[in-house]
Amino acid sequence: MEPVRASKRTTNKDEKRSSSSAAKSEDTIARKSATTVEHIAFGVKVALMANAFGVASGFGMAGAVYHARGDRRKGNAIARDALRVVGGAVLNVRVQMLGRENLGGQRPAVFVCNHQNILDIFLLSYIFPDNCAIMAKDSFFYIPLMGQFLYLADNIFIDRENAKSAAKTMKFVSDELKRKNMGMFMFPEGTRSYQTDNSLLPFKQGAFRLAVEGQMPIIPIVVSTYGDVCDETRKVFKGGDVVVKVLDPIPTVGKTQADVRLVMDQTRNLMLNTLKEISKPNADLRLDPWQTDPAVDQETRQVRNFEAVLSVFKPPISRVLGWGGAPGRGGGAPVAPGSRAGPPIMPVKMPSNFQSAAFWMLNCFRQPGNARGPGTARPTTGSLRGGFGFQVVDRPMTQQGLGGIKANLQNAGNGRLVQDRTFFQSELRQKINLLSTEINKLNQEAEAMKKENSHYATFEKRADILANELRELQGQLGDFNTLIDKLHTDSDLGDIEKHCAQLKSKNQRESQILDEVFMQRQQKDLLVREVEKSIEDERQKSEAQINELDPERRAVYLDAKDQNQRYIEEIHSRQIQLDDLTTKESMHKQEIRHDTVKQRTLAYYEKLMTLKSKKTEMEEALRMLDKEAGPQEKNRLLDQVKEDNQETSAMERKISELEEQARRFKESLSQMDMDTDPSQHEKSGKFEELVKKDREMQTFLDSFEDRKHDAMNQNAELEKEIIRLLARIKSLAKSDTNNATQQDHEDLQSDLKFKEKEMKNSENTMEGLIIERDRRLQDFDKVNQLESKLNSELKHLNEKIEKMQTDIKKVSNIDGIKREAEFMKKKNLNDREFLKIQRDTLRAYDKTLVSRQEIKRAHIHENETYTQLGALEQRLRHHESNNFHLKEYIVSKTAESDYRTIAIESMQLVDELNLLRGKLLSLPPAR
Repeated sequence: MEPVRASKRTTNKDEKRSSSSAAKSEDTIARKSATTVEHIAFGVKVALMANAFGVASGFGMAGAVYHARGDRRKGNAIARDALRVVGGAVLNVRVQMLGRENLGGQRPAVFVCNHQNILDIFLLSYIFPDNCAIMAKDSFFYIPLMGQFLYLADNIFIDRENAKSAAKTMKFVSDELKRKNMGMFMFPEGTRSYQTDNSLLPFKQGAFRLAVEGQMPIIPIVVSTYGDVCDETRKVFKGGDVVVKVLDPIPTVGKTQADVRLVMDQTRNLMLNTLKEISKPNADLRLDPWQTDPAVDQETRQVRNFEAVLSVFKPPISRVLGWGGAPGRGGGAPVAPGSRAGPPIMPVKMPSNFQSAAFWMLNCFRQPGNARGPGTARPTTGSLRGGFGFQVVDRPMTQQGLGGIKANLQNAGNGRLVQDRTFFQSELRQKINLLSTEINKLNQEAEAMKKENSHYATFEKRADILANELRELQGQLGDFNTLIDKLHTDSDLGDIEKHCAQLKSKNQRESQILDEVFMQRQQKDLLVREVEKSIEDERQKSEAQINELDPERRAVYLDAKDQNQRYIEEIHSRQIQLDDLTTKESMHKQEIRHDTVKQRTLAYYEKLMTLKSKKTEMEEALRMLDKEAGPQEKNRLLDQVKEDNQETSAMERKISELEEQARRFKESLSQMDMDTDPSQHEKSGKFEELVKKDREMQTFLDSFEDRKHDAMNQNAELEKEIIRLLARIKSLAKSDTNNATQQDHEDLQSDLKFKEKEMKNSENTMEGLIIERDRRLQDFDKVNQLESKLNSELKHLNEKIEKMQTDIKKVSNIDGIKREAEFMKKKNLNDREFLKIQRDTLRAYDKTLVSRQEIKRAHIHENETYTQLGALEQRLRHHESNNFHLKEYIVSKTAESDYRTIAIESMQLVDELNLLRGKLLSLPPAR
């Protein structure tokens, strides 16, 4: 009996082992089949999205037409709208937009968005703003259709591998954004993150450097984590809902390149918090329970896998083929409230092998009325009537809410219900028509307003052109008046033209010089920017190396760096003071070098200072002796000091007398030279006469042109008078002088008086005309001033009207004001929280630094070497003080014993006296 029991026990173990291995193999097959089905669905969806993007790029090629019109970015909007229509019809992805009003805000701006996987291509059709361009890597240019579309739509390509080229591109982009008043869309992560845990990759600094350099706001766009919709790493594409939130703009006005990292961290933290807020928990991203539940058999798992695939493909195919009981499609079964509309799904049994899966999928999507193979199962009762009586089964819901297949035999054949699809479609169609009519009306009004605005701009432009033309004509009138005035002042037209040509050539030369200076300045600015960029790169490298150090060494480095900066600033200030003092010293030395009086004064001052120092030393010695010897020695020394002072004053008086005597001798010597040397006096007289003649000749040359002109005019008048007199003489010679009577003489006298009167009247008329002309010119100037005042007043009134209209719009838009106030309040609160965090962080860091400083100070005071150094420094200061006093003592004693200046002056006086004596001796004796 025992062997039999043992054999039975062994058999049971083998059966259990075989059953468990079979269950494991079935579970493995089920997992592989589920994975394969998901991969097939992912591949089909990616292919559909690629085709949709290709179609959108084809539409975007229409940007070539706008390229010729100068509006290249219109192709982006065309491709965006086309991708939204085509992709939305086939991908079954629903997008919920939050904060859409921030997309149409201020320009220029930089839009930043998180980048997860390839589904972002489709999501761009919802989040890409108007009047914006994309910055993409240069490899996209070589993709068919897509590269040509991106180029024609005025997008930017950047070489990631070449940092220098990328920096130049960023500078060019900053200038273009400000010039064209547009936006730039960028992914700051730099690549796809493939994240499913509500996180972000580290940001790159390119977008934030661009925003800070151009002082443009940053508008963050956050896309929720959609790993349950599309997971590129697991090859899963199920479709579903995606939430997109456009955050408030982040200003960068006043920021510098040193604040780029702070702005980047602030933006990343804000986007990360928003991502966690709008995304689903991580548990929702896992597989369905029936995919890993061992209690579910293989056939049920395969059926549910294919049901999931069919639920993914059914909505887009239904929209494309028009299934779901639409009018004109042959009716259909009634749809119960709450169920999904779509094609009828036949209750076909799942095939046992995976090879017939494709045939099974096609059979499930077959439309009513089409030919199909003979079925082995008994037809249902509902199939004998019109339509099909099947609906989605209410099975346990998963994260996508997919349903199975269930027959509805109760409502089969009862006709349509009141709440059918056609009723709501007709209602919706009516509402759509009303909305379309209203939209068309609004578009017409907007077009009319646009035309009016365009005409206003045209008139304003024409007014500006006419104003510029008026200013040019006024300038020409002033030039002509100046020319007429010069011609009236007997100026030659040729001289004026010559002067004008000279001025023109001079202006051309100066403009060329100015252009050269401008080009040189641009080159210098470019070099400066390149040097600053290289300095910034080196600084970043050094900061990176410093950041790699451990905290203790970094703290030591920072302390040394601060101390070095303080030393540099102190050295700079001391150097400035030293330069100022050196400049003043050189100026004073220069003045003293050219002024003998100041030289002597300086020498006397130095001598006085020496004497004062000597006096001070003697007084000090006197005090010492008073302490040592007593009052007798003190009196003796006082008497000696008095004698020395008397001798000093006597010597000073003698020196002043000698100087006065030398001055008198010099004056008498110069007078004697002039008296005793008549040739020299004659030469000086001739020289003065030559100088006078030269001055007269220069005056004559300066006034030659004017005198020549006056003489020529006078000669011309004399010639005319001579000709007139000759003609008069000739006429008188021909006439008979004997016939002249007294009456003729009186007539001539009366004619002469009348002509003189007429001449005076003409002169008075001319003076009156000149006065009237001046008055008219004054009136004309007043009219011009009044016109300028009226133009300025009109401009001011127009600006005031525009301001009042803007204020009226602001006041009328109460909701907008409230939103703006709420936005500012929210922004200020966020800034307050951020600054609080930063303040607490800095306080903690400050406390840490203070504690480190105290610790280091305590260590230094406890160090024996520091104590020894302090003592040595004290001794060094003492020795330096002694050296300074000794140097001063040496200088004072050297100055006291320096007799060279007095000796030189004495020798000079002796030489002058000898010369004077020799001249006196050379004079002949008086007779």
